[in-house]
Amino acid sequence: MRSNHRMVPKLRFAEFSGQWVKKRLGEVTKIVMGQSPKSQFYNTNKKGLPLIQGADDFTKIHKYTTQITKICEQNDIIMSVRAPVGTLTKAKERCCLGRGVCAIKANDFFYYLLDKERNRLQKYAQGSTFDAIGSKDLQSFQILIPPTLAEQEKIASFLSAIDVKISLQEQKIEQLEKYKKALLQKLFPTKDTKVPELRFPEFSGEWVEKRLGEIFIVKRGASPRPIQKFLSKVGINWIKIGDVESNSKYVVQTKEKIIIDGANKSIRVYPNDFILSNSMSFGRPYISKIEGCIHDGWLLLRKKLKSIDIEYFYYNLLISNIQKKFKSTAAGSTVNNLKVDSVKRVKILLSPTLAEQQKIASFFSSIDEKIELEKEKLEKIKEYKKGLLQKMFV
Repeated sequence: MRSNHRMVPKLRFAEFSGQWVKKRLGEVTKIVMGQSPKSQFYNTNKKGLPLIQGADDFTKIHKYTTQITKICEQNDIIMSVRAPVGTLTKAKERCCLGRGVCAIKANDFFYYLLDKERNRLQKYAQGSTFDAIGSKDLQSFQILIPPTLAEQEKIASFLSAIDVKISLQEQKIEQLEKYKKALLQKLFPTKDTKVPELRFPEFSGEWVEKRLGEIFIVKRGASPRPIQKFLSKVGINWIKIGDVESNSKYVVQTKEKIIIDGANKSIRVYPNDFILSNSMSFGRPYISKIEGCIHDGWLLLRKKLKSIDIEYFYYNLLISNIQKKFKSTAAGSTVNNLKVDSVKRVKILLSPTLAEQQKIASFFSSIDEKIELEKEKLEKIKEYKKGLLQKMFV
């Protein structure tokens, strides 16, 4: 552990003084390394204990086990000991631990201390064959802690209050997203009717059913091979799945460029073209705000009709029955992907007037703006906490 001339934090509650104390993690906490049960004892019927095998199980329990190996109790700190090493959570209930995690029995101060030390834990792990950290390294992992329990508890209480703010902000965003999802089902007609359940009062009349192929030119992306031959620091934007976040509306930038020879073997997209995901989240639409080329993990939708508002149509494509049609089309193919002809045949109900389309688009855009604003607030709180972790610990 790096030396520190005065082992005190940059930011400290006024009632505390004295240098912090160097300890090994195993001296001041009890560490329980996980041990995976045999797979024949796994189940999804909630028999036995929830099984936590790695960081993927921190937010959602996927399996239970009736063979109980290593146990953590409610509020124990659970840490991933395999990549991504150092990811933390607190046990919501009594659980069985697989070998990808460990339990650390300690007060909440150590949860925040370990969060702050995550990078150093990962450096330990990188020295191993499997990018993992073992019991011996964890036991001997050096830390600095306040000289009194009172100071530990005050730090933990302060940071816990910030975590509550983060949680409340996340809930606010989740509620807004649920609100948007519910309204998508009400402001667009379902498959059983040609008028929406909710409608702006100035509009009336049945919506019009059309196939996507009547509204859009539909093409599948293409990847020139070997792609490495065509990538460059300058050239045309090469739009990959990883360039857009799953909940984004727009494609605004790319991480790589492709030279003209490669672009000529791919499919061009232009601003206000749609691209549909053809892998993972089948049919998820994005509006391109840039000129670029798409690989075969995308489908291009370029509008044929002038009387279509692109922003409106983005939300129309998001409604659940349309997304279900895309997913069922993909699942019905041999290699699980969207086929151009199948997408062209998908039926969709359109508002009969451009004015109504624009009103719907404006309404949902305002909700999206609110969601983005709340997400920005969330990131600011997280950044504030991150800064405090660096200043309140040595």
